[in-house]
Amino acid sequence: MLTADGFRPTELNPRFGAGLATIGRGLPGLPLYLLHLALVEGEPLGIGARALEALLVEAADGTRSGGAWTLTRAAPVVVSDHGVVFEGGACRFAREGEQPAGTLSFGPSSVGGFVRLSLDPAHVPAGPQVAPFGVAALTLADHQLGTGVGPLEPARPVR
Repeated sequence: MLTADGFRPTELNPRFGAGLATIGRGLPGLPLYLLHLALVEGEPLGIGARALEALLVEAADGTRSGGAWTLTRAAPVVVSDHGVVFEGGACRFAREGEQPAGTLSFGPSSVGGFVRLSLDPAHVPAGPQVAPFGVAALTLADHQLGTGVGPLEPARPVR
């Protein structure tokens, strides 16, 4: 959690999570999952933790991306993808010929459905929080696609 006093860990989970795949996009030739397995088995990596962290952070900062997703009770039969744009804090479907800032997808899952916003890093600058984009897109999905997610709001910034 990010608090007014800084980062406060609430859990230590040593498994390979989906966030590591996102971080690894900046270094597509680096086999992060294999490094994870080597660490679990106690194998030497040939690089120190600080050097590996510096390498990953620099690459991740250079290839930032973001999005939002959740599962839904609504159960569509097929995946539908919609280009979206953001205006004045709201999200709408892109018009024909308009360059979308991201893609809103709605499709089936093992528990009903899923709705996902994938942002295009070429049209959404690195730096600002992604949560307001996610809230706006999921609100659009509720109103236009019947996803049933319900009202959302982004977390308040603490810095």
